[in-house]
Amino acid sequence: MKLKKSSIFIIAILLLTAAVAVGIYAYHYTKVNGFGKVFYDENDSKIEKEVKLFVGAREMARQMGYDSIYPYYYNKVKGLEIDGEVEIKAIKLAEKDIIKKNAFYKEAVINGYKVSDSELKILVRNEIAKIKKSKNYGEIRAAYEKAGTTIEKEFNKNQRYNIIHFTIEKWDKDNQKRFKEAHESTPEDTGVNVSQKKEHYEKLVMKKFKSSRDFVVLSRALKYCRAGFKKYGSNVTGAKHYAKRMNVYPDLSYWD
Repeated sequence: MKLKKSSIFIIAILLLTAAVAVGIYAYHYTKVNGFGKVFYDENDSKIEKEVKLFVGAREMARQMGYDSIYPYYYNKVKGLEIDGEVEIKAIKLAEKDIIKKNAFYKEAVINGYKVSDSELKILVRNEIAKIKKSKNYGEIRAAYEKAGTTIEKEFNKNQRYNIIHFTIEKWDKDNQKRFKEAHESTPEDTGVNVSQKKEHYEKLVMKKFKSSRDFVVLSRALKYCRAGFKKYGSNVTGAKHYAKRMNVYPDLSYWD
């Protein structure tokens, strides 16, 4: 039995429509549920990998919103992998480091060490100047240029983590000075050196933080970061499924 041309045309249209629908569904499913690409290639140099990761994570932060801790989490874990750690250990080390930095930052803020906006601009500028004096700066600059950006642009996008880094640095330098002066004023105390006193103090800071509500909130956010990392990687659309839990900064007492 021969089909009329009109019938063949209708069947062809239906098949095409079905194919398009399947394609749209597959695209949407992959976009939402697929695992995101890694920002760097395996044959890239270590510097190229680090720069591409940094730039990629800054773009993730722009897309997810700056209240999300996930882009920093992703950057931290993948950075440790670049340094040679296997994924499972990189995740544990990243989470431990994030908790430690938040504990120290909270303690610093409580004690009045938060850097001002004007201080931050100077400190970031000095940090960039230091990088520019390094022997491998040519490769670093080339990697940023290849990514279509500059070191200045990317560092300035990294605002929250610049604040964390330089606030802790300011607090730590003062602690070093304080412990040294206290040690020098009591020379008979030879049993405990400056580094031991500092280590003891930092353990107390960690203990205090881990008994706080902030630790509970942060730990919960890291749990969802871990789930997002394993399921979605750099796929921002997918990772946003956990956005409510990962947008943690407004819920922490030490952030404005």
